[in-house]
Amino acid sequence: MISLLKTVSELDRLEELRETTATCYALAIRSTAQYAIEVEPAQAEGFRRHLEALQGQLQSAATTFDLRAVQSSFRGELRGYRDEVSGQLARMRKEMEAATAALQTLANSVIASGADHEAEVKQHLVELDAASRCNDIESILAGIRRCSTAIAVSIEEMRRSHQFLIVQLHDEIRVLHQEIENERRSFFTDPVSGAWNRQKIDARIQDLLQLNDSFSVLLVRFRNSKWLASQHSAAVIRQTLQAMLLRFQGLAGEEVMIGRWNDDEFIAILETQPVDALAISRDVARKLSTTYTIQEGGVSQNVNVQATSGVMERRVGTDHAAFHEKLTELSDTLSGP
Repeated sequence: MISLLKTVSELDRLEELRETTATCYALAIRSTAQYAIEVEPAQAEGFRRHLEALQGQLQSAATTFDLRAVQSSFRGELRGYRDEVSGQLARMRKEMEAATAALQTLANSVIASGADHEAEVKQHLVELDAASRCNDIESILAGIRRCSTAIAVSIEEMRRSHQFLIVQLHDEIRVLHQEIENERRSFFTDPVSGAWNRQKIDARIQDLLQLNDSFSVLLVRFRNSKWLASQHSAAVIRQTLQAMLLRFQGLAGEEVMIGRWNDDEFIAILETQPVDALAISRDVARKLSTTYTIQEGGVSQNVNVQATSGVMERRVGTDHAAFHEKLTELSDTLSGP
C-alpha cells in the first residue's frame, strides 16, 4: 500500500513537473516574440504571429512527439527570422555604402574642379610674368587687362561651381538624414497602427524606473478584436486601429507616449497625478468604445469596438520586478471575461 501511494505521489510530481516545463517553454516563446528586434516591422509582425500559433500548439500538445514538433518548429522560426534580419541588415549596409560612395564622388569632383581652376590661374600668372618683361607699355597694359579679366572669370566660375557643389552636398546630407530618421522610427513603430512598438515602450518604462520617477501606465484592451478580425479585412482593421489611436492620443494628450503592447492592448505612459490618470482611463474606455466608419473600396463599413481600460500607479521606490508583476496582473485582469 505504501509503495502504491509512493508511486501515485511520484506520478503527481512528474505531472506537475511536466506542466511547469510546458508553462516555462510557453513563456520562453512568448518572451521571444515580445522582445524580437525589429529591423523590418512587417517581418517582426509575421514572426510574432507564427510564435503565437506555436504557443497554441504547445498548449494542445499531448505526447512527446507533439512537444518535439513544437520544438522543431520553434527552432525553424528562429532560424528563418535570423536569416531575414541578416538579409535586411545587409541591404541597409549596401545602402549606406552607396550613400558614402556618392559623397566620395562629390568630394572628388570638388577636388578635380579646384585643380582645373588652379591650372588656369597659374597659366594667367605666367602670361602676366611674360608681359612684365615686355618693353611696350601698350602690350603690358593689354596683357594685364586680358589676364585680370580671365582671372576674374575663373574666380566667378569657381564660386558658382563650389556653390552648386555645396548645394548638392547639403541635399545629399538632408536625404541621408531623412533616410536614417525613417529607418530609426520604423525600427520602433508598430507597422499596423502606427503607434510606438513594445520595444520602444519597454525602453521608456525602464528609463523611468532607473530614474526612480513616479508615473502611471494606462492599459487599454480591445475586448472584441479577434471577433472583428474574423468579420473584417486586414485593411479595415488597420484603419480602425489608426482611427482609435488618433482618438486615444487626443484624449490622453499629444505629449503622452502611446504604444502597442500586444495585438489586443495599447499602453500609455502618463507622467501625471494618479487622480488625473484615473479620470483619463475612464474617459478613454468610454470614448474608444464606439462605432468607427471605415471606407474600403468605396464602401462604408461600421466597426463596433468594445474597449476596457485600467490604470496602475508606479510610486517612487517601487521594486522593478514588483512593478512588472503588477503590470502583468493588470493585463490579465483586463483579459478576463
